Amino acid sequence: VRPLGAPGSVVSIQTMKPCGLRCLVERRTWRLVWIPLGTQFVTIFMSAVEGNSFLFLSSGMNFDHFEPWATFVARWYLWILSGAAICSFKVDYLPDGLKWLGWWNLFLIYGALFSGYKQDHEVKENNLGVLEILHLVFGAFFLITCWVETCTIWYPNTIFTWAFGGVVIAYLLLYGLTAFVVPLQTNIPFIMNHPEMVAQHAIVIVAFVTQCVMAPVIYTPEWAPRTWCFSCICPHIGNASDIDDSSNEAMMSSGDLGP
Repeated sequence: VRPLGAPGSVVSIQTMKPCGLRCLVERRTWRLVWIPLGTQFVTIFMSAVEGNSFLFLSSGMNFDHFEPWATFVARWYLWILSGAAICSFKVDYLPDGLKWLGWWNLFLIYGALFSGYKQDHEVKENNLGVLEILHLVFGAFFLITCWVETCTIWYPNTIFTWAFGGVVIAYLLLYGLTAFVVPLQTNIPFIMNHPEMVAQHAIVIVAFVTQCVMAPVIYTPEWAPRTWCFSCICPHIGNASDIDDSSNEAMMSSGDLGP
């Protein structure tokens, strides 16, 4: 199967029918964009107002110091809701062979959330315990998943895959460098010695916006995922040809592109 963007591939963003402002209120947009990215920005703002030193994604999940329990509950409610929204969309929408991706996303998001808990202790940079190491592992796997999943299932364009992958790998390498080897001091508030932080937020935004925009392509004959990437895990990966034509046409005509 040829990926999007490869010679002979017939799928592109231009082949998708415009949906106008209706796209802003469709279920896929709520579950992949408004709820998750809204949570990202709202909780980051909460941490900034409370005086957090950095504004990583994990800084939005958990404040670096003890915070009032009411604020903590609100913060965790938003992140638990976001993980559930992403999971429910992918489990309901993706073909049978790929529904596990919803649960994998949920596992990584909740793993990062729970392992980053700081209400009963404070963590100093480079002073890592078991939970802190687990948190870094969950975070790294989540960002890699954003890249691999987006470029394999949702938009397997070769140029996009290389560009997006370059950003993800560069971020992981720079984080390791600035956190454990040579801090790159910028003196910019909330960024300080971690200039790679901006890339972390960009990775998440690009991944979920791309997944939302390209979701309708999955239920068209032009869908061409990189099946080689998941063939050993999903030997029975679904395709548009496996879906009953009548149900497919009904879904597309109704404009309900997400459950």
